[in-house]
Amino acid sequence: MKKRTKYLCILGISLCVVGGIMCGIGYVMNDSSISLSNIESTINSKEEMHLYKLDKTKISNIQSLNFELNTSSFKVESSDDTSFYISYHIQSPSKKDPISYEVKQNKLQIKEEELDNYTNINTKDNKVILYVPKNNNLHDIKGNNDVGNIDIKQLICNSLELKVDVGNISLTDMEIKKGSSSSDVGNINITSSSLSDFETKADIGNITASLSSIKSNIIMKCDTGKINIHLSDKNPPIQIHAKTSLGNIDVSDSLGGTLEKDVTESTYDLDTSNSSGTLTLTVDTGNISIQS
Repeated sequence: MKKRTKYLCILGISLCVVGGIMCGIGYVMNDSSISLSNIESTINSKEEMHLYKLDKTKISNIQSLNFELNTSSFKVESSDDTSFYISYHIQSPSKKDPISYEVKQNKLQIKEEELDNYTNINTKDNKVILYVPKNNNLHDIKGNNDVGNIDIKQLICNSLELKVDVGNISLTDMEIKKGSSSSDVGNINITSSSLSDFETKADIGNITASLSSIKSNIIMKCDTGKINIHLSDKNPPIQIHAKTSLGNIDVSDSLGGTLEKDVTESTYDLDTSNSSGTLTLTVDTGNISIQS
């Protein structure tokens, strides 16, 4: 997708979301949230669409992954055996298959061709799936997606870097030793995962995380949206620092710490000795919830 088309798509969706938010500051003060779970993109052109499909196909074992997609969602699922596989289903005006992939030196590279025009593309239907043996250790994952979701499950990853312009990011049953994730317009969901040296940011969208363990420094930021955190009872003691410039902070009584509020700004601090890590939460406009 050319940069101009991509930015127009982002701008259009962003303005729709911001318009809803600006209807009332009450969004911040109650339990409402931004709903971006079914992000779709339709960009008009006069070109005929073609369907490109690859059934589940075995590939060589890999240790690293790099993907660059334009209008397709990316998903990692568990393999039924000890082998790696790939499949995809793409609707595109291209006269040739827009998806290329290659395994070289134990690294899988997936790339979607950039095109000038798109028509009636539903990003929910465009998808690339990688099948990975359960609890496999990948040295590093780096992924960029213009319009579409990223959904990764059950991986141990030394380094993870994910960037989405318009779409959601979902990480489930993950052990991430360092990395980052960001979405310009979309939600970020982290479920039953262990994080270390990790930063995640949603410009317009919510961050929801249930964390089994926290090590070193974990940073989560929202410009406009909410942060909801659930900490495991088995997690070692951690330090928590939270701040919202326009919104409320709700903290489980069992955590203790100090909560302060004024007219618009709220802060929360929990300092513990012998902590395993520090969780820093920052929201410009929206609420923060920390539960245990």
